[in-house]
Amino acid sequence: MSAEPSLQADIFPSIINLVPTRSQTSYTALPCNRELLFSVVVDNHCRIRGERLDTPAGAIKFPIDLIDLIVHPQVDQMGNTVVILYGEARYSPTEWVYTTQLRIKTGTGNRKEAIRLVDKGFFQIGKWLPPITIRVIDPLVKRIKLEFKFINQQFEYLPRFENGDVTLRFKDGSTLCVDKALLALHSRYMASFVHDAAQGATIDMGDFEMEAFRELLYQIYATRRPIETDLPKIAKAANAFKADIILSKLTAHIFALDMGFVQKMQFALFLELDQTLSELVYVAEQRGELTARITPQIREECTRWGITVPQLIDVMLRHIYPSRAIIPGRYFRPMMMFAEEHSLRRLLNSLGEMMLMEPPLTPQMMLDHLQLAHRYQHGNLFRACLLRIEGSFKTRVSQLMALPQFNDLPEAMRKEIVDRHCSGWALKDQHLAGLPTCRTIREVTLTKGGPPRSLLDKDDRFDSPDEMRSIEAFGSAHDMKMTY
Repeated sequence: MSAEPSLQADIFPSIINLVPTRSQTSYTALPCNRELLFSVVVDNHCRIRGERLDTPAGAIKFPIDLIDLIVHPQVDQMGNTVVILYGEARYSPTEWVYTTQLRIKTGTGNRKEAIRLVDKGFFQIGKWLPPITIRVIDPLVKRIKLEFKFINQQFEYLPRFENGDVTLRFKDGSTLCVDKALLALHSRYMASFVHDAAQGATIDMGDFEMEAFRELLYQIYATRRPIETDLPKIAKAANAFKADIILSKLTAHIFALDMGFVQKMQFALFLELDQTLSELVYVAEQRGELTARITPQIREECTRWGITVPQLIDVMLRHIYPSRAIIPGRYFRPMMMFAEEHSLRRLLNSLGEMMLMEPPLTPQMMLDHLQLAHRYQHGNLFRACLLRIEGSFKTRVSQLMALPQFNDLPEAMRKEIVDRHCSGWALKDQHLAGLPTCRTIREVTLTKGGPPRSLLDKDDRFDSPDEMRSIEAFGSAHDMKMTY
């Protein structure tokens, strides 16, 4: 570690590497592209000599006070030069943010030609801030001059925890000296184990890692270190040592994030922040975000099928978790309506798959299946209807089309229904209209084909469970001597 300088950044400007601009502008060439030259000027009166860096390769640093301004040109996919501009503190550990006016001037490689002001803005450069990116889209640009006027400089040395009235020893042998009064102020739990510690006492921290606790201390000591710097470590330490004030700060930070309620819940779960989860749920309930939306339509659908809303919720939860309990058929439609209202897409898909095994015995039931497939965008349910239209339901399709509500279906659905009714593969052979066969070994000749037949195949009493379920759901299959 470098020693901390004696001069403060916001009081004394650095005079090292500064040259009056009354002389000709000094440019620094890139190691990888000596045609592109850079110059940095601060406060209109000082230009800074650039120094080429080995790491990152091709970059130049311009020392400014307590930071190094890094100019790192790169090449994008289009072959254009992209200049990445950021800063690095010259001392550690520190936190810093500089606010500056920036003017960008460009010129050709001919030093006799003047450079022109092409861009300007008000920027922040900091340890945790994204870099400034400058794309050079004109190949004639060979000189770039960056002019800075710093408006605000925030630079803070983080505590090294070398002084304090107690010493914390960690499993790797590292130590942190802290003020036990500050620990006690932020956590009753920490207050309990430092209360009896004498001045200069050493406290064993067990297996807890030093880096996570140090991140917690940066927050306890009210440094400029942003709380989002390392949220997993801060949350781990704050949870372990019950630092209530820091836990409240973490909660406030998560509340302020620009993300949805579910994403915030998932983030809080990842960080194991029980307090944050409780407050998220409470606030969501107060705002109505978690209020179960039991619409009049859902209540009417429940009444139609002879069930109550609490019964519906109970059956739904038992199916979702933990037992995956089977849902009785009369719950399907009200639950699908509820799932759609609450954006429970996975449950909605599951219910649609269950409805595949509900045989539509009448034209009205088939129409109901088609309407559900359209309303909930359930492609598998619609495809099952088409398969039945080719097979077990083909004799009643004309009755289906005669229903007034049939014309309310989208035109594309109606066209596909008519097409499958007229030209479906299973119209001539209902072997193409059942459940998938498990008889995957087949035999073919010039005139016929199929699975090898045995004496048991001639006796329906030896049907497999899948075959019996297939007959129940789709109708019996009839062998055809000729297929098309």
